[in-house]
Amino acid sequence: MRQVDDFAIAAPSESIANIVFDMIDDKLTFPLKRMGLVTLFNGMDVTQTADYIKLSCSTYIDKIMPKHLTAWMSDHDISTRPTPLPSNKTFMTSFLNSKGDPDPSAQSKLSKEMKISYRSAIGELIYAMTTCRPDIAYATVRAAQYSTSPAAIHYHGVRHILKYLHSTKDDGLYYWRTSPNNNLPSIPPPTIRSHLHDLLLDGRPIHSPTELHGFVDSDWAACPQTRRSFAGTCLRLAGSCVGYKAHLMPTVSQSSTEGEFMAACSAGRMILFVRSILWDLGIPQAAATLLYEDNDACIAMANAQKPTTRTRHMDIKYNVLCEWVERDLILLRRADTTINMADHFTKQLGPTLFQRHVDYIMGHVPPHYTVHFQRLLNVPPLTASDHTDLPTLAAKLCQIWEQTTHHLTSTLFNPILHEISNCGGVS
Repeated sequence: MRQVDDFAIAAPSESIANIVFDMIDDKLTFPLKRMGLVTLFNGMDVTQTADYIKLSCSTYIDKIMPKHLTAWMSDHDISTRPTPLPSNKTFMTSFLNSKGDPDPSAQSKLSKEMKISYRSAIGELIYAMTTCRPDIAYATVRAAQYSTSPAAIHYHGVRHILKYLHSTKDDGLYYWRTSPNNNLPSIPPPTIRSHLHDLLLDGRPIHSPTELHGFVDSDWAACPQTRRSFAGTCLRLAGSCVGYKAHLMPTVSQSSTEGEFMAACSAGRMILFVRSILWDLGIPQAAATLLYEDNDACIAMANAQKPTTRTRHMDIKYNVLCEWVERDLILLRRADTTINMADHFTKQLGPTLFQRHVDYIMGHVPPHYTVHFQRLLNVPPLTASDHTDLPTLAAKLCQIWEQTTHHLTSTLFNPILHEISNCGGVS
């Protein structure tokens, strides 16, 4: 990977990376300076440990925060901010319906009162969001819609996002290894902010570390001015998010099914793009990529490849989703709303639901193939002695099953058959 004159090599060992560096060095006029293990690249902090790789932007946040700390943030409590925007309904209703004064002098006066430049703050938030902070995606996109003439409540919302970003500056995306790399330092896993019972570990789909899968959702008619729907997409790989998007739909949807179908088509385009990148990286996706959706009508329309009479007015470009399903590139599956991570990108959630989705989106919860996941469930990992006892355990299970079936036959089925035979039903 190259950024202007900076090179980053991804290789299974340092010796292979040095061979690639030698090949690059032979083509350069000036000698290549080798900086060792990647710790900072293109504004992103890279932490490589024995169990996971973490991408964060704490260095960038430390760079942009001093002016806010000296101007206005020092007067506010920034120790704990559970959500990027206040989750109470009154604030969000006012935030989405308020309109600022378009007069330039009024906007300049409001900016001086708030001690912050609205557009500059939005730009700072967008960079953090697009690099490695999907947890502020919805709040940032919503706030950016009022950049032309923000009201006072929009300033308060942006300041709230900055406080949240400052208090969680060390957070990032965690990608988990299939097996520990003992050549790297062992660092404790990230802190899971949700309670164990709030994570809803049971019933979640399980995927291999190299299997791309995604979640999509749509909040129908979410914009109070245009009545357009708000869509969200989350693509996952190796236990964390590799692609995400929060955006307003380009047209008004006449039903929730239409909104979900349009959002699924947008997610499908992102899936095809990521699949092509994985192909170039030598991680081809042999099977169709599963896209989880919580709208049954949308799933039926896509998988059956037969749009209904109520959706014939939809643009032809959205029906390409049916073609992708027919070509075995994408397959829609049902996922309950409580575990649909894309719900996080479509609306401001309460603290409990927000933390649950963020723990999975950011990779705080270790995947099922890691030792840390077994420790999360308080299940000790298997040892060599456990494997030797497996045949004995299997024999015992078979014996219990035989005893159970014999008991059921003697106590339940035999008396029924006896009564039927007495009635002449069985010869």
